Amino acid sequence: MIINLLLEYKYIFIMILDIVMFVIMLIPSNFLKFHPFMLSLILGFYTIVLVLKLNILNNNYWYSYLLFLLMIGGVMILILYLTSISNNELFKMNFKFIIYFFFKVFLMIISMIYMINIMGLFNFNINFISLEISQMIIFFDEYFMKNLYMVMDLNLSIYLIIYLLILLILSVLICLKNFLPLRQLND
Repeated sequence: MIINLLLEYKYIFIMILDIVMFVIMLIPSNFLKFHPFMLSLILGFYTIVLVLKLNILNNNYWYSYLLFLLMIGGVMILILYLTSISNNELFKMNFKFIIYFFFKVFLMIISMIYMINIMGLFNFNINFISLEISQMIIFFDEYFMKNLYMVMDLNLSIYLIIYLLILLILSVLICLKNFLPLRQLND
C-alpha cells in the first residue's frame, strides 16, 4: 500500500517536472526580442529541472551530476561570449510577450486537464502488495540505472560525445571564417 502510494506520487512528480520543462520551453518564443542573458538563464533553469528529473528516474546520481556540470560550464562560456559580443543592451521584459506566455500556459493547462480527465492519464493499476520481494527487486533492477555506461545508455553517451564534437568543430569554423576570435577587440 505504501509502496504503491509512493510510486504514484513519484509518477505525479515526474509529470509535474515534465510540465515545468514544457513551460520553460515555451518561454523563448520570440528569439529576436530576447536578451542573450535571459536565454542563458532559461537554459540554466531547464538544466536544473532536467537534473531533478534524472535524479528521480535513476538510482545513479553521477549521470545527472555530470550533465549539470557540463551544461553549467557551457552556459558560463556562452555568457562570457555573449557579454563580450553584445554592447550593454537594455534588459527588459515585453508586456506583449508576457500576455502571450500566460495564454500559452493557460492552453497547456487546459490540454493537461483534458488528458487527465478524458484519457485517464493517472490510472495507475500497479499492485505491489501481491508481489514478492524477489519480483520487486527484478522490477526495480529493470527500470533503474546502476552504472553510467551501461548498454542501455551507451547510445545516449555516444550521442552526447558526437554532439559536443560537432559543436566544437562549428565554433572553430566560425572563428576561422572571420579570422578573428568571437569576442570584440579593442582598437
